[in-house]
Amino acid sequence: MKALLSHLAKQILPHPDDIVIVEDKDQDNNIELSMYTHPEDTGLAIGKGGKTVHALRELLKVKAMQTGERINLVIKSTDEMPENAETTDEQNEIAEVLNKE
Repeated sequence: MKALLSHLAKQILPHPDDIVIVEDKDQDNNIELSMYTHPEDTGLAIGKGGKTVHALRELLKVKAMQTGERINLVIKSTDEMPENAETTDEQNEIAEVLNKE
C-alpha cells in the first residue's frame, strides 16, 4: 500500500522528495496511511473539493479489497508535526527526509 501511494503521489506532486508516508497496521487488517507533504503540496494532494485525495483513496481501497484489508488515508503537511510531542518513529522518519535537504 505504501509503495502504491508513494508512486502515485510522486507523479502528481511538484516536491516528490519531500513526501513521507507512514503506515500503521493493526491486528484487524486496518491500515492507516499518513502522507506528509511539502507545505506547498498539501493543497494539491487534497485537490479542489477533495477530488484528488478521494481518487487516491479509491485506488487504495481497490488494492486493499484484493488483500482483505481496510484502508484510511490522511494527508498532512510536514508543518503539522507537533513540536512539543515526544519523538515518535513517525517524527524521526519525517525529520530524516527534511534533514537531507
